Amino acid sequence: MFCILEIKQFLEFLLTFRSALVFSLPKVVYFVTQVLTQEDWNTVMYDGMRATSKWAALYFILLMTIGNYILFNLLVAILVEGFANQPVRFFICPFQAIYHIILLIHA
Repeated sequence: MFCILEIKQFLEFLLTFRSALVFSLPKVVYFVTQVLTQEDWNTVMYDGMRATSKWAALYFILLMTIGNYILFNLLVAILVEGFANQPVRFFICPFQAIYHIILLIHA
């Protein structure tokens, strides 16, 4: 849903300010990724607000909130899945635990 809204805003932005640029899906994906990684996202937001209206700020805030929530849950799911596949080990002494940690690091 956000990608469709981003395409709409990006097209309006191109028509208003940069009509010489050609629309392409990779540019839209780049801008969505730029907003989700929070790398200079405010310039994209201000350009979108200039091209459409002040309500575009709400779109960008929702995109950042929901997008980062989804990305964080994906990261947690990957970590939980990785730890779920490891067998549970009970160590008799601390040296055994250190030895197994070193083996895991070098594996």
